[in-house]
Formats: sequence, structure tokens, C-alpha cells
Amino acid sequence: MVQFYFLLVLLNILAGIILISTDSSTELDLSDLDADDKKQKSVKGALENDSIFTNETFGLVTGALCALISFITLFFSYSKTGKSIPIIGDLLPSILGLAGGATILLDYYSKSFADHDLPDFVETVFFNNKKYIGFACIIAAIIHFIIPGFIVF
Repeated sequence: MVQFYFLLVLLNILAGIILISTDSSTELDLSDLDADDKKQKSVKGALENDSIFTNETFGLVTGALCALISFITLFFSYSKTGKSIPIIGDLLPSILGLAGGATILLDYYSKSFADHDLPDFVETVFFNNKKYIGFACIIAAIIHFIIPGFIVF
């Protein structure tokens, strides 16, 4: 199913960018740039909080779709033979897509409802490591794009 393959790659990249751009610990110091003021302003404008990747509705839809497509692709096998298990090609991007989608959805839930009561484990794993989950989603999407049916076993 090439459609699910494409959606998984696209949504993992989008989820990774959303997680990296909404991470509160990601602070960029652009004062050391030697470019023109015009270029510096355009870079700062692109990285500020008014981009599409920090929009809550876009994040909610992307997180829900990423979790759904990742869950669906757990049951598909892109392998031509039924005897091998495609770990890197299918399982790793699906699991990281589930983690990325769940992180975006939990982040939306915690921002929308002020009286949220999430366990400390969830806040430690998902919220404190948003940036790392985002990087892992992007790397898994790139590997999945380059080597879609890489067989480990």
C-alpha cells in the first residue's frame, strides 16, 4: 500500500517538525548571524511562533492523523514474502509515528484543559522529551523513505 507508505513518511516529518518547533526548551540565538538585516529578519520571522507548525488546530489534526495512520500501518506488511518481518521498514516508523502523534495529542490536551491530571511518567517521557521524539520521527521518516522495505530478520 503505497498510499500508507507516503502518508506515514509525510506525517512523521510533519509531526517531528511540530514537536521540535513547539518544544519550550528550543531557544535559538540568532544574534551571531553575519547576514543582512533583511535575511536575519526573514529567518527570525520564519522561526517565530506565528508559523503553521505552532498552530493548535494544525497540530491537533496532524497528531490525530499521524497516530491513526501509524496504527493502521502496524497491521500492513510491505514485504513480498510472508516469512520475513520488516522491522526498520515498517515497525520503527509506525511506533515512532504513534509516539509523535500521541505526544502532539497529549500536548493539545494539556494546553486545552487547565485542570489536566496527567501522571508524572507521561509528562517526563512525552513532554520533557518532545524535541528528541521529533528528531526520531524525522529520522525514521527519512530512513523509511530511502529504504522502505529494509528487512532485518
